[in-house]
Amino acid sequence: MITVGASIITNLRRLKVEDKRLVRLASDDAELLKRAHRGDVLFEAAYEMLKEKPREMSAELNSLWPYVERGLVDETYLYYTQTGAGKFCSFLLELYMREELHITDVHTVEVKGFGLDFEEGLVNLMDKVASKVVELRSRPGVAIYLNATGGFKPENAILVLVASMLGLRSIYYMHEAFKEPVALPVFPISVRREPLECLRWIEGQVKLQGFAVEREAREMFGDDMVDHLLAWNLVEQSNGRLVLKKWTKAVLKAISHQLRSGACEG
Repeated sequence: MITVGASIITNLRRLKVEDKRLVRLASDDAELLKRAHRGDVLFEAAYEMLKEKPREMSAELNSLWPYVERGLVDETYLYYTQTGAGKFCSFLLELYMREELHITDVHTVEVKGFGLDFEEGLVNLMDKVASKVVELRSRPGVAIYLNATGGFKPENAILVLVASMLGLRSIYYMHEAFKEPVALPVFPISVRREPLECLRWIEGQVKLQGFAVEREAREMFGDDMVDHLLAWNLVEQSNGRLVLKKWTKAVLKAISHQLRSGACEG
């Protein structure tokens, strides 16, 4: 599972600096969106450069390389931003993996809002990855790795947290200083029972009537708990009413996946 960034575009502009036309096209997101296919002059130029210098051109390939060499990559999922650059880079990576690395199962996944709206993009990314992890974990003997090199750092930070909750085999990142992939620790993370009970209660009230009454929440769970949930940016408050933040709903959904699949226990 790979989050896709724009390193290919950045390096294309850097290495093609003398070709002003290609640099100009590669700097326009609308152009990248409509040129993300075989036969286009910009796409073909980028692909030739990618084939010539895959590890230099792509941060995603650079961090993936040791895993390919060890024969650990049979299937990949490329999660890309809802932008021209995201689609362009993702389609290039898909083509390279199929033709040059001979990985037949390559899936490109556009994440709505990713790269455009922080909350919507984060929620959709978490939902897509968590759902896919649960699906893949149902297959016997499957080891799942998350390549968190590409994409946006805040979203990847939350994604690493969710991936840890779901018990992935490894989470890795291409460290710029070390110039080699670094395996991040996968802690057996779970949410403490007390805040989880409060969040679940709020979730149930929202399903019943569209909101939870703040006064009732404070009476049942205490002022400190409600204040903590507000401070942690997990809950929204308005006119004595409480609702869950969108990303809180996504985390609760991931927790439900975790419990059903037995990924890890707190």
